Amino acid sequence: ALIVASFEGYLGIVRLLLDAGADINSVNEEGFTALLAAASNGYLEVVNFLTSRGAKSEMVEIQNNLLTPENLFGSSREEVDFQDDSSEMKVSEPFYELISAAIEGRLSVVNQLLADGAQVNKTDDVGRTALMEASSFGRYGVVKRLLESGAKVNLEDNQKMTALMLATLEGRERVVSLLVDWKADVNAADAEGLSSLMIAGNEGRTEIARLLIKHGADINWQSKSGSTALMESAAEGRTDTVKLLLDAKADPLLLDLLARSALIIAEQQGHLDIVEMLK
Repeated sequence: ALIVASFEGYLGIVRLLLDAGADINSVNEEGFTALLAAASNGYLEVVNFLTSRGAKSEMVEIQNNLLTPENLFGSSREEVDFQDDSSEMKVSEPFYELISAAIEGRLSVVNQLLADGAQVNKTDDVGRTALMEASSFGRYGVVKRLLESGAKVNLEDNQKMTALMLATLEGRERVVSLLVDWKADVNAADAEGLSSLMIAGNEGRTEIARLLIKHGADINWQSKSGSTALMESAAEGRTDTVKLLLDAKADPLLLDLLARSALIIAEQQGHLDIVEMLK
């Protein structure tokens, strides 16, 4: 089922199958993997997603007409039921259809599923809701519709990540703005104690960091390791974000559990421009 979904470009279903335990590097009888199937059909978004989840790419060579439905599925291709043999999960259930539509930004499908009674706050095997997935993929219209339909903005997945954190991680500025308008908790922390502002600092999401600070983010919040947003930015060489945080009165003298300040971290990483800013 994973190879079929990849060949057809169904990103939402690909993600659901992987979350349910499908083997990302499985090979069918014709010798094809999910990555090869997606790549040969030109589905770059699926290719990138599979690669990010650990798909092995060393055997992928794209050639003209490398794959056809016949040589991928055999000469007697049958209608495919998207169900992973390793799981009892069936993606045809309304909730999983909602997750898939949210990921792919299919607002009309989301509207229909909600009208048909899909549970807006139900979670998948990793604790993700449709709102979390739509936020992660930057599907603004879907996020807005889900919120209007009762999606809880501050639910956490199995790693204590919220929709706001996921949107921040992926740089979805417009979605972040919408979520904070709907009272997303800007100071919620994940399993490692990282806040959305710390994630923004690490990723160099300067405008998102500015937005979070405007809405009350704790600029000196420390994670379980003692890190701060300033330390995260300094470690990754995010000059613009470091400047923003310093202008917002981030404390450069705070220490992490290894007794390192943002200055020490910047020196260790060789970010000399940031070292000068922190002196």
